[in-house]
Amino acid sequence: MTLGPTRPTVYDGRHDVKEGAVGRLIDPEEASLEERRIGALPIVNPFMERLGLKDLLDSYVVGDPRASLPPSASLLVLVQSLVIERAPVYKIAEWVAPRPEALLGLAPGEVAALNDDRAGRALDALFRADRAPMLTALMTKAIKVFAICMDELHNDATTLHMQGEYSSSVGDSPRAPQVRFGHAKERPDLAQLIYLLTVSFDGYVPITYRLCDGNTS
Repeated sequence: MTLGPTRPTVYDGRHDVKEGAVGRLIDPEEASLEERRIGALPIVNPFMERLGLKDLLDSYVVGDPRASLPPSASLLVLVQSLVIERAPVYKIAEWVAPRPEALLGLAPGEVAALNDDRAGRALDALFRADRAPMLTALMTKAIKVFAICMDELHNDATTLHMQGEYSSSVGDSPRAPQVRFGHAKERPDLAQLIYLLTVSFDGYVPITYRLCDGNTS
């Protein structure tokens, strides 16, 4: 390989002149380096936007109007975390700290307002919401946007094992599934919940689910 002649670099103390381009020299003492974690956010976010997830959550999940962040902001970050790294809720503040606010759907300064307490309140608001029509709207949008074939569906059930005392597991909601001893496949000594999931054969996309009492047969 033959290298042709190149123009010399000329320094005048302020500028670097090379091949007709002018660029200011960087003073190392004035420069700073900021490290931010991007990860898969640029890949995950377009899918969430195409599904209209933010507008859907804003429509169904009601929060305190005095709060500095709506529940949808916390819930969207939790979805991002679940898809990318599955950080536990109590570490959500650590998870968001090194990431750009814009990619998290947050305005400048809002990262500081996101913590596990706020995330917990957002999850409580999601539980109180009318989730059945919300999930129906979400799945019909996904089927339409991504052209999912619904000719064949697959259904399966699994058990979620629990440890501890669950004499009253419904709290203040009669709609909550109850932890009960049932026909466990692996740990008959533990109480459980039953999780039923239906997916499409086309891409194995979750279509619907049902969480049932642990003694459901």
